[in-house]
Amino acid sequence: MRVERLRRFCGPDGLAVDKEGNIGVADGGVVFDPFCGSGTTLIEAQSLGFPSVGIDLNPIAILISKVATTPQPIDLQTCATRCVLFAKTIKNPRITDIPNLDHWFKKSIQKAIAAILVSIENEVSDHTREIFRLALSSTIVRVSNQDSNTRYAAIKKDVSASDVFELFSKACSRYVNTLPAPNADLPESNIYCRDVLGIGKEEIIRPVGLVVCSPPYPNAYEYWLYHKYRMWWLGYDPLYVKDREIGARPHYFKKNHQTPEDFRDQMADVFSLLKELCIDNSYACFVIGDSKIHGEIIDNTELLRDAAADSNFEIISIMSRDIALSRKAFNLSNSRLKTENVVVFQKRRSRRKQISSSVTLHWHSYRYLPYEKRFAFREIATLPGIRQVSLTRRNVSVVLPHNAVNKLNNLVYFSNYEVSTGEHGQTLQAKLENGSVKKWY
Repeated sequence: MRVERLRRFCGPDGLAVDKEGNIGVADGGVVFDPFCGSGTTLIEAQSLGFPSVGIDLNPIAILISKVATTPQPIDLQTCATRCVLFAKTIKNPRITDIPNLDHWFKKSIQKAIAAILVSIENEVSDHTREIFRLALSSTIVRVSNQDSNTRYAAIKKDVSASDVFELFSKACSRYVNTLPAPNADLPESNIYCRDVLGIGKEEIIRPVGLVVCSPPYPNAYEYWLYHKYRMWWLGYDPLYVKDREIGARPHYFKKNHQTPEDFRDQMADVFSLLKELCIDNSYACFVIGDSKIHGEIIDNTELLRDAAADSNFEIISIMSRDIALSRKAFNLSNSRLKTENVVVFQKRRSRRKQISSSVTLHWHSYRYLPYEKRFAFREIATLPGIRQVSLTRRNVSVVLPHNAVNKLNNLVYFSNYEVSTGEHGQTLQAKLENGSVKKWY
């Protein structure tokens, strides 16, 4: 999904334009994903020749992103073979103190995982260690008693210690074939394992030319739970992630629980950061679906719109797409999402706050035909900065920027107007009809 949308904005062959010729990645800016997950946006930015920045709270996601955007060591396969052979010689490795470990892992599986971890630490290269830690991480759910990555229930599995070594070896071989080549010349990708709500603008050292991201949907997915034991085994703290993960289910089902408004406020903080980072007129593309919290469907697109309101971001497009039925969420009864929206914002230049005035528009005294009323509302819609329109049989009330009041004289379907500042007058059309003026030019 992110790949398709990034291509739409970056254009073919790495050109930073869409089909209409609009700029995708603003000149001199990086592609930014504040919820980068496994790095799809960052990978695609690299393939199109753009530098990128990613942030994510989940250390497993960050590990995936870093490995996927860095050229592999030239001797990766040799190192992987050596790592497995050495691990098999370790008979009684120290096993990490992890909650409920015996419930989720057989004793033989625990020893095999611990042995691979010891062997990994003997590797000299930091990047090789990262790749091997990710390879081991990718096998943990498969060799555990956990049903799957999307179902947190213990079941019996026919797995053994030899399966741990075999799956680890296969993961390493797969990375040899899929990770960037050792000599790959890739644009820079800076990735931070941080809570985006705690990032300061000074920590992102380059201006942002395009944002492509998918924030967590409240109560829909639990990323920390997907990776819980993967984090424990690699020495991370999943409870730290759980406490700070935006949208995690526990936040909405505890005493003094969070509400959709909390999600809106969190996204407002994100837009506040983007306001400081993004180049004027650059785009910010969010992929977002609805949520279901305490039986109520939450329109997260509308919450995003509200969150962006004070940061000079304006929605320019909303595109809806169907979600494949094969995709699963942890909380099926709370998040059976059928569609997602791709919401495209554009950062506008800061403007002085405009002073607004309430205006009452009076109809002409004669009876209107239905089509004339429709034309009247079309005419109102052309008034610059119009908002808060309300209709009665006698008049229409609107709110306008005060510098747009002079446009009222040109209305055709209204007779006269009154402004809250005390101004009032007849429209040119009314004057023509009552004979007070003979010509409009």
